[in-house]
Amino acid sequence: MLPLPITLEREPLVDAVFEVRLNDVPPLADILPGFLLHELGKGTTVSRLPAAEIPYPMRREDINLQFAPIQRVETGRFSILVGDRNAIVSCKLPYPKWPNFKPVILDVMARLARVGLEGSIERYSVKYVNLIQAPTYQDQIAKVAIDIK
Repeated sequence: MLPLPITLEREPLVDAVFEVRLNDVPPLADILPGFLLHELGKGTTVSRLPAAEIPYPMRREDINLQFAPIQRVETGRFSILVGDRNAIVSCKLPYPKWPNFKPVILDVMARLARVGLEGSIERYSVKYVNLIQAPTYQDQIAKVAIDIK
């Protein structure tokens, strides 16, 4: 059996994100960006996202808006998006690989813990979006060779 490759010749990832969702917390978008700006210091920027224009009571009641990112904190090769009840760590392309992504996730979660919010974690997840470049879906699928036993 041939050993599996460690890296791909051409990176198909177009997005890699980690998200944590919290219950019973005050709106994180009001607290976390300023805290992160202070903690991360020089070279860090904060910007409002379009969902910030929707009043909080409306976001709180609409299931489609409860986890919409409200503010973006940019720091180096990573972005931290903050919603009312969630925080998202996102990589800028090209994907820096898991050994570089994981410590940033753990660092942001440690900083979030230091804020001292009451509440509990509802869920956390890692999501990767791959793109296999080909003119049609059929051609994309044809490029995938897998054998599972």
